[in-house]
Amino acid sequence: MPWTLLPSALGDDEELAPFATPIRGQEGERAFFPVASEKDDAPGRSVLSVFRHPEASVDAAGFIRIGKMERHPHSSQSFLPLKVGRWLVIAAPALADGSPDVERAVARLAGPGEGICYHRDMWHAPMTVLDGPADMAMLMWSTGTAADTVKVDLPEELIIDLTGPGLGSSQARR
Repeated sequence: MPWTLLPSALGDDEELAPFATPIRGQEGERAFFPVASEKDDAPGRSVLSVFRHPEASVDAAGFIRIGKMERHPHSSQSFLPLKVGRWLVIAAPALADGSPDVERAVARLAGPGEGICYHRDMWHAPMTVLDGPADMAMLMWSTGTAADTVKVDLPEELIIDLTGPGLGSSQARR
């Protein structure tokens, strides 16, 4: 049976902190996010890309099915919304064998004006947008090799339940 998550609102919380840092402005203040350029010692360069992401498929029951996760061993990866409605932040720690631990995954619902920085080498779902296509800027360190991104197919889909009132807790359940 797949794991199911009810996403909660994106916030500065302890559950998300090991995996990612929310990026948002402070009214009247400049906010700095050093983690947005976190990298290891691999030679390479900073890359800023802009992607148009299609709207995710939501089934009739209000579920989104996540079948893949990825991580970036050499760099953090930051997403900054340019044109977006709601979108999902989905991250997970690694198991001892290095694969994603979906049992301890977390999900957050982000919106316009909210970015995210996935920490270096943290498993996360590909960009999952709601409410139509989205344009996002992405910043990361690139070695220019296939080692920049590690992708895996999950043995069981991770189900994101968008039906809960207030979107509830993001604790995985079977």
